[in-house]
Amino acid sequence: MNCSITYIWHDCFVVELNDCILIFDYWADPDGRIFDFITHDKPVYIFVSHHHKDHFCKEIFSWSSQLNNKISYIISSDTARFIKHLLSPRSTYKGKLRIDPERVKIMSEGDYFSDDLISVNAYGSTDIGCSYLISHSSKRIFHAGDLNAWILEEKTPSEKAQEISNFKSILSHIAKTSETIDLAMFPIDSRIGSDYTMGADIFLNRFDIRHLIPMHFANCDQSLRQKRIDDVIAYKNTISLLNPNTEFHALTNPYTGIEL
Repeated sequence: MNCSITYIWHDCFVVELNDCILIFDYWADPDGRIFDFITHDKPVYIFVSHHHKDHFCKEIFSWSSQLNNKISYIISSDTARFIKHLLSPRSTYKGKLRIDPERVKIMSEGDYFSDDLISVNAYGSTDIGCSYLISHSSKRIFHAGDLNAWILEEKTPSEKAQEISNFKSILSHIAKTSETIDLAMFPIDSRIGSDYTMGADIFLNRFDIRHLIPMHFANCDQSLRQKRIDDVIAYKNTISLLNPNTEFHALTNPYTGIEL
């Protein structure tokens, strides 16, 4: 596949391809090392799935003045509303986060964007914002954002059934573009409760996933985080039963990565 993936924190990853870099849902950087993983002079695409604080930090809009790279921002429409003072030509804000709107592509569910290097399909979420499927040189990379079957234990049976139905509906839209995904970053978060893997199970049964990387398990205190990490690692034992062609990569320490 000729790419490297570095886990930064929670939902944030840096994916370096031969001719560009993709950064997903940057918001926390434990040791302030994000720039160590951005090769200078490669174009950078910064994706924001939604504006929740564990997926988005406005500091990303200062990067265009700190890096030599050509930077493009692909953000969800709810994020655009949240930062409209940074984007509006009528805004009086002149600080370091002011961004040229020409660098920003705002996407909603069903939208499509392409340029000379990548194409992007935006799909819905079972929470807020978008999930993204990126096509690059015949490879497909998926970042789920907060798309999952959020069947928390306190929900009623009918609420859980509706949650699963909504989740499957979005997956059916994604499948119309491709049923094969080379690299997928997907939430596996045991705070959901005993059914915390159901979303991933459904996802793996629906698609041919070549490489799966779990996310969304780090936004908690250290003692609880280790429990969630243990739960993530335990999921590897079921992968071969669901999709024997899937390789599972549990990147649980910041700044660790893999080469594909």
